[in-house]
Amino acid sequence: MTWMLGHRGLRWLKGAHLVLAGLCLGGTAGILAVQAMKYRLGDLIDHLTAELLLRTIWIWTVEVPFIGLVITGLLFSLLSHWGFARHYWVTAKWLLAAGLVALNWGWLGPAVGGMTALADGGFAVTGAGDLYGSLFRQATGAATILVLALGTMVFVSVLKPWGRWKRAFKVRPRTVRVAVVLVLVAVVSLAAANAVVLRRFRTMTISHVEAAGLADGTYRGEASDGTFTYVVEVTVLEGMIVSVRAVENRDNLYARLAEGVLPRAVGMQSPAVEAITGATTTSKVLLKAMENDLRSAGG
Repeated sequence: MTWMLGHRGLRWLKGAHLVLAGLCLGGTAGILAVQAMKYRLGDLIDHLTAELLLRTIWIWTVEVPFIGLVITGLLFSLLSHWGFARHYWVTAKWLLAAGLVALNWGWLGPAVGGMTALADGGFAVTGAGDLYGSLFRQATGAATILVLALGTMVFVSVLKPWGRWKRAFKVRPRTVRVAVVLVLVAVVSLAAANAVVLRRFRTMTISHVEAAGLADGTYRGEASDGTFTYVVEVTVLEGMIVSVRAVENRDNLYARLAEGVLPRAVGMQSPAVEAITGATTTSKVLLKAMENDLRSAGG
């Protein structure tokens, strides 16, 4: 069995790789354009609409194509004579790609999701203004670097500079291919398992529970996502929910932004409200803790 693609197959693979790179580059430029529009218009625009647009651009023209870009790059290195470390330009591309993976999912994605969550929660969390400014700068800086890095990758792919390594790594190509396939299978399996768990919490039903009839006071309830137990306190006065507070919450950005769902629940007098876009899982579990709280109190 041969591991190498023919000339025609490599041409199709290269074409797909360049198209995906173009989509990523264009999508990231689109993010910068939306950021510039938000900066110029300020409060004249509807922030939730702008942030949802930004998030859609990131998901469908950056995140998804970037996954395809990495996959086609792997196939190109596995199924052609270029390999991973035979040529300087290929090695440089993979180093850039590793940096872009960290930049895209560790810096740009959280900033875009954070701004969306803030807007969807009505900027109700403490210090929302300063946090939004920080996330805005983070997203703009990450998108700028991403554009420059993607442009460099396209430039390197077309020109193929620097030639071959003078001393080739003495590793059998078959060994490298098997190792890469095993790593890919492990990564995909972990990602799929994580997606199944997240989907279970994101789609769980939150039921309406009446506070009418409850005695005045503060009630405490909890819910778990399997790794952390969230605790909320619900204060009831004259049959009305007057406040909901997270007592135990994770110490991270998304958990903090998810608390924006609690004022929404107070306004609707029910835990059965829409979750926060960009912080869906945690906000759903907080709402479930509120539901459990009211139900155990006799609501």
